[in-house]
Amino acid sequence: MTEKEIVDALREHLQGTPGAPPIVTENASGAWVRGEIVTPAPPFWLVSQLKIPPFREGLVNRHRAQGRLIVAVMVTLGEFTGTAETQAELIVSRFSGDLELAAGDGVVNITDRPYWQDGYDDKSYWRVNTHIRWRATL
Repeated sequence: MTEKEIVDALREHLQGTPGAPPIVTENASGAWVRGEIVTPAPPFWLVSQLKIPPFREGLVNRHRAQGRLIVAVMVTLGEFTGTAETQAELIVSRFSGDLELAAGDGVVNITDRPYWQDGYDDKSYWRVNTHIRWRATL
């Protein structure tokens, strides 16, 4: 299993969230919508990864990778905060704490119950960050 396969499995599962708005990967030029790259109007989800370097697991030639998928719910400033919090709850409910996702020839485990933080004004949007911890054996 490769890191790309891990990221793809997490992204595909996120995209299957009922009622999900456009999803933008951090540092991308926009979202893939109906066959083209566009900058979506809010609300949209901004996805980034926080990875920890893989480490060897015992004496065997296996490595454990772990990280955090961060999904920022972005809504228009001045919109009710409940809009972003409702979307954050959708993400949390999609990734249960004992979920296993197929990735390449292995499995990505969601190790803990996801959570979301209180929202804040990032000077362009109202932002609520949702955190999903994962682990996989490479």
